[in-house]
Formats: sequence, structure tokens, C-alpha cells
Amino acid sequence: RVLGSGRFTSLPKFLRYVRQRRPDAVLAALKPGIATALLEKRFTPMLRVVVRIDTPLEREHVEATSIKRRLGLATVERLLPGADAVVALGARMAEDIERHADGAHVEVIPNPVDIDRLEADSLEPVCHPWFAPASAVPVVVAAGRLVAVKDLWTLLEAFRLLRAARPARPARLYVMGDGPELAALQGESHRLGLEDCVEFAGHVANPMPYIARAAQLVVSSRFEGFGNVIVEALACGTTVVSTDCPVGPAEILDHGRLGYLAPVGDAGALSEAMASALASPVPGAELRSAARRYSLEPIIGRYERVLGLSGTGTADAR
Repeated sequence: RVLGSGRFTSLPKFLRYVRQRRPDAVLAALKPGIATALLEKRFTPMLRVVVRIDTPLEREHVEATSIKRRLGLATVERLLPGADAVVALGARMAEDIERHADGAHVEVIPNPVDIDRLEADSLEPVCHPWFAPASAVPVVVAAGRLVAVKDLWTLLEAFRLLRAARPARPARLYVMGDGPELAALQGESHRLGLEDCVEFAGHVANPMPYIARAAQLVVSSRFEGFGNVIVEALACGTTVVSTDCPVGPAEILDHGRLGYLAPVGDAGALSEAMASALASPVPGAELRSAARRYSLEPIIGRYERVLGLSGTGTADAR
């Protein structure tokens, strides 16, 4: 039995639960739960505690503007070496943890993706005319929350430059997702004269068939903790263009072997990468094969190992 400590931020309540239920291990992911679980380990040394870090600690320091948040972060960093394992989503994040929590035992385990389900979802029909099989106009897709960190502003400018550089070879941009910047981004699209070739689709329940039928997926983020949508695009056999932002995209794309990378916030470089991807897409079979590294079974097996559950069957996660 694995207890997810995000349910408990009160140390006395957590202590009572551990005494009564005696979990085999604790997986802590949320910051208050991480501190609670690691403090509990000091009371119960035999309890196995594994911590999962989703955001680089360096970024946490930048965003920790209140005294309370800075104290909480300092507490977590001081306690991290006491964890049986600290899970990082990638190598760059592991290096960040080791810099801020000297002595922590760090294991790199990326996010799992249900590849079989994604492949099935990608086969659903799409009624949008831009994605019709007979359409000769390539469609660039983007997917995610419309928030500042995703930097869709740079993507819109990059797409304008792409269209200007290829007047005889038009392209379209289909943006899936909702968020507080939607109205402003729509206004920017009109200002740039892109209203006829850019569509903001809002929330799309199943984006996979759109990604699978697109010429490329573009990620223009300033930051990605991991980049699940990049793995999803690989599973669909779709070429990816991404900013080389911290901390996940470059690792997923094998530093450019499996896709195209551009500097953060550089619309010109992003536009050139998009043009290169249209001219020379990465073979779909190679991308699908690479996506298999993130399949559920091997990732679950790695979590079972760090949680000390190897050979006991799949954990009863709570």
C-alpha cells in the first residue's frame, strides 16, 4: 500500500494515519505533503518515503516572494537528504535538486504516458476541414493552457514570419486550450493579420486526432516541468518543434535528434525551426518508437523499485 502524502499537511494527523494503517511506503509530491512526510520519517525511520519533485528548485526560489514560501522551500531542501529517494523528471532537474539539496539520493523517472490509449484516441475522426485528408495546406498545432509561461505571443509572431517567408506555401495554426490570455491572444492574431489562418479552438476533450493529423506540434513555452504533450505528439508520429526551455523538452527530443529546438522567446529562430520541420519532418516510425520509453509499464516498474515494492505486485495507490 502506497500513501500519497498530498492528502496530509498536518503532522499529527499524518502520524496517526501511519500508526493506524502502516503503509509500505509514502510517495510525497506536493510541497506541504513533502515536508510532512519527511518530518514523519524522523519519527519513524523504518517508513520508506519517496519524494517527487515536479518543478526545479531554482525556479521555486525565483517565485518564492513571500517569507512563508521561502521558509517552506528552505525546510523542504533541508529535509530532502532524509528521503529514501527523490524522483526527478529528467537529468536537468536531477542536477538542480543535487545543487539545492546536497546529499539527496536522486532517481530520474520521467512522467508515464499511456501510449496504447493515445494511439487509440488518435484514430478518432476529425470533422474540421483544415484536417481533411484532401487538404494540401499543412496545419501547425499547439496545445496547452493559454497562460504567460506558454508564450503563445512568440508563437504567433513566429507563425507570421513563417507565412511571410513562404508566400506560395501557406500554413495554418490551430491552437487547442483555454486560459486567461485567450482574448488577448485572439486580439494579437487579428493585429498580425492572421485571423483567416489561426484558430483558437478552446478546450478540446481529445486533442490526439488533431495532433496526429498535423504537420507539426509547436511548444513555445518559457518553462516546462516535463512536457507531456511532446511525448503525446511523438506517440502520434508527429514532428515536434519546441523551445529549448528548462527543463524537459530537450531531453525528450534527444537534444534535437527527435525534433527541432529553438531558443526561448526568439520568434525568428522558432519560425526557422518550424520551416525546417515542414521541409524535413522526422520519420513517424522513429518518433513512435522513441515514445515507447515513456510507456506505463516500465515507468510503473521504476516507481515500484524506488518505493521498495518490487516483486509485490502493483501498489495499491491511495
